This record gives sequence, structure tokens and C-alpha cells, in this order.
Amino acid sequence: DIKMRLVGSNPLWGHYLWNAAKRLANYLDEHTELIKNKNVVELGAAAGLPSLISTDYPDRELIENLGFNFRKNVPEMVNNGQALVKGYIWGNSTEGLMEIIEPDQEYDLILLSDLIFNHSQHHALLKSCRELLGASASNNLPRQQKPQRASSSPLISKKSNGQVLVFFTHHRPWLADRDMKFFELAESPEYGFRVEKVLEEY
Repeated sequence: DIKMRLVGSNPLWGHYLWNAAKRLANYLDEHTELIKNKNVVELGAAAGLPSLISTDYPDRELIENLGFNFRKNVPEMVNNGQALVKGYIWGNSTEGLMEIIEPDQEYDLILLSDLIFNHSQHHALLKSCRELLGASASNNLPRQQKPQRASSSPLISKKSNGQVLVFFTHHRPWLADRDMKFFELAESPEYGFRVEKVLEEY
């Protein structure tokens, strides 16, 4: 049984447990080959439900709450260094996140759960994903969608086996087209991801 604590209120929307996070956690439970013995990071983790290495904006309350949830739910992984929490601002240098894993390795899987509604941050998210998968990699992105639903899409690397799972809900249906611009941008020459829909639920 997983028990999550949420912060009381936060301007970064970190005080909610979004449906996409629940569905992403279930998806990973159904597809353990994606995470078993892999380097996994979640960006913008909020409560951190789907994560193993979890990052969020370096807000003290959010980071402390993530740490609490990890210690409560996976204490043995925290104690042996397999589950970590770290503050990170999307689009900034990924050096601190790369130092967590073995030298000369990259991340195998990046988790993005309900982040693409933040339209002004699409470039920053994709820049971070590209660097974490290996700056030279051309990546693939699978996606799952729901209108007021959870959706997922991975970006998959052509030069590595790395991918990004993007699960989302259109929280503002009238802006769904702007949410989806994330995937167009991901496939652009600037980022070079391949996008593939893996799941859609209503």
C-alpha cells in the first residue's frame, strides 16, 4: 500500500496528486521492464508517486515532502541510494542529475507527468530531456492521452535506448492544441525526438 502526503498549498501545483501520475504509476507497474535495473528520473515530481529518482523545483517544502514520501514508501531504496530527491529547474544544467548515475551512463527513462499544460516550459523540458538521455541522441517520445483523462507518449532515442514517458490530462480543454504543441516541438530538428502514442484512456 502506497501512502502519499501532499503539501498544503503551492503555487507550482505540487499540492495535487494528478490523475496522470496515478495512471503513470500503474503503467510502470504493468511494464516493470521499463524501470528494472534502469536509470530513471521524474521531472516535476510533485508528490513523487511514479518516481525512483525524483526532481522538482527547488522549493524547500516540495523537496522536503518528496523526501518524506520516499522515506515512507521505499525506505530501503532511500537507505541504499537507489531513490533520491533533488531540486532542479527545467532547462538548467543537468550536471547535478548526471552526477547521480554512473559516469559514462545516461538515463534510460524520464517521466513527465502532467507537465505539458505549462506551455511556456516546453522548450526547457525538452532541453533537459535531451541532455539527460545524451545530448547527441535523437530521441523518441511515446504519449498517452485523455480529454480530462490521462495520456502518455514516449520520446525514444535513436542512438540510445532512452525514452521519455509523457502522461497528461488536458486540464484546460480549450487549450488542448497548445498542450499538443509539445509533441510537435519534440519532433522538430531542434530536439529530434520520435513521438509514439502508447496509451489513451477516457
